[in-house]
Amino acid sequence: MKKFIFILAIVFSQVAYAGPHWQEGTITNLTSIKGGLLIMLDGGAGLPDNCVGTPYGWMLISEADKAMTATALTMWATGNRTATVYTNAYTGSGFCEIHQLDPVG
Repeated sequence: MKKFIFILAIVFSQVAYAGPHWQEGTITNLTSIKGGLLIMLDGGAGLPDNCVGTPYGWMLISEADKAMTATALTMWATGNRTATVYTNAYTGSGFCEIHQLDPVG
């Protein structure tokens, strides 16, 4: 039984680990490019670990992700700019891409 509990503890500790693919912060800047909407989080929050190297700290919401773009623009317009972003790994070309934008509050 102790062995079973130990294995469960290991499995759940790995699932509970947030990992380097997310970051909570305040959106301090946004701009649009042909490929979508770029957002930047406050300097204190920075980038998720898997986005290191993305140009100037910008993260991309793809043009195809219309609901996420609308959410980001609504957040910006209403002043509710705190969010958690979940990202795909930066590949060295373009920008680190956001695959989920979760408004906080």
